[in-house]
Amino acid sequence: MSRVLAVAGRELIIREDHRLDSEAGCVVWDAGLCLVYYLDHAASLVAGKRVIELGCGPGAVGCTAAALGAESVVLTDLPHLLPLVRSNIEANPLGGVATAAALAWGDPVGHLQPPFDLVLASDVLYQAEALPLFVQTLAALSSPRTLTVLCNEHRPALPFPWQLFRAAGFEVRQVPLSEQHPEWSSEDIHLFHIRLACNTSDGGDS
Repeated sequence: MSRVLAVAGRELIIREDHRLDSEAGCVVWDAGLCLVYYLDHAASLVAGKRVIELGCGPGAVGCTAAALGAESVVLTDLPHLLPLVRSNIEANPLGGVATAAALAWGDPVGHLQPPFDLVLASDVLYQAEALPLFVQTLAALSSPRTLTVLCNEHRPALPFPWQLFRAAGFEVRQVPLSEQHPEWSSEDIHLFHIRLACNTSDGGDS
C-alpha cells in the first residue's frame, strides 16, 4: 500500500509495508501526516537546512523535507526499516538530497556529523522507557541554533515529558492550532518547537 502526499507542488509516493503489521515503523501515522503538512505550510523552516529525522518509519516526513528544499536530509530508524526508507527515497526520487542511516536512541551520533539545523520527529513518544534515550539523542544532535519540530499524538497514559526536556536544557513551545495547517491539524495531535534553553540570541525561525 502507498500514500500519495501532495506537498511542495508535487506528489510524493510513500510506500508502507503492511507485511510488518506488528511494527510501528512500517506505516505513516496521523501525527506524521500532520507534520508533513505543517512543514509544507511553513516551508521556510526547512529550505536550505541540514535536517535529520528521528524514528522516520517509511520516511514521509524526511522525504517531504527534501522535497521542500532542504540542503540535506538524513532519515534515521532501526536497521531493519532502512530498506523501506531507501525505497521511498529512490522512488520519488530524492537521492541527491536524502539519505538513510541506522540510529538507535542512546547510541553515538558522531558519524552523522551533528549538529543539525533542524530535527524532525513524529509520534515517537509512546514508550516511557524510551523517553530518556530520545532526549539524550536529541541533545547530542543539537546546538543552540537547532530547532526540533516534534509532532505527537496525545496519550493520556503517557503525558508529554515537559520536565525531562527541561532537565536536559531544552525550552519547549507547543504550537497552537492557529499556526498549523488549517486542514491537517487536530486537538488530539500536539506539535512542539524545541530548542536548547541557552539559545537567547538566535534570530532564526521559532
